[in-house]
Amino acid sequence: MLYVYCVTEEQVNSVDFARGIEQAPVESYEKDNLIVFLSRLERDTIGITRQNILTHDSVIRSVLEFTTPLPFRFSTLVSAERLENFIGSRGPELCEKLREIRGCVEMSVKVILEPGNPTSAQDDNVTLGKGAAFLLAKRREILGDEKLTESARQISDWVRTRLSAHFRAEEVVLRPSKKLVLSASHLVERANIGAYQEAARELMSARLDLHFLVSGPWAPYSFANIDLEFKTRFGVS
Repeated sequence: MLYVYCVTEEQVNSVDFARGIEQAPVESYEKDNLIVFLSRLERDTIGITRQNILTHDSVIRSVLEFTTPLPFRFSTLVSAERLENFIGSRGPELCEKLREIRGCVEMSVKVILEPGNPTSAQDDNVTLGKGAAFLLAKRREILGDEKLTESARQISDWVRTRLSAHFRAEEVVLRPSKKLVLSASHLVERANIGAYQEAARELMSARLDLHFLVSGPWAPYSFANIDLEFKTRFGVS
């Protein structure tokens, strides 16, 4: 079986790869002007271990130093025939996706919010029956969820406004019911990494009530989507 790491538009001959998954050598497969970096394994499943995850990321990071790859999802294993069919049938789409991310990396911003009590204090001293107490509790829950949702949206809009000049595309996940209310991934041109990071520092200084986690640069995992294509077309788990 072939364990696939990523796809690129160009061969990267200068990469000095460490060993891949299970210490297997990292090779390249070329078809229709696309290059897939892979390892040959004598198994059809890969354990979800810290070492394997770090190895997968390490290979992709090695490629990222020289060009922008489309990463495959961790643990993607295919036969040689399926890989050839996939590249042959999806080649134009992969080339278009590579064009969209060319010269870019992924940066990430996560926002953690400690939710306050969204209910009003005037209800706390009222003696209620069981039915009324239940309805009041549900009302508080709904109002709390609405408040958190609106806060998450406002934070997302504010982050986007402050950073939008420095990224090409954005993927956002709102989690208003969680402390991690916002997870945003940004496609950033390599030349703009410094400006993006500076804008992110200003972001953190402007809202001391929020906790920010800024990370990157990464390969553009959030903008790849090729694992879904593999799974849909070939039933890869």
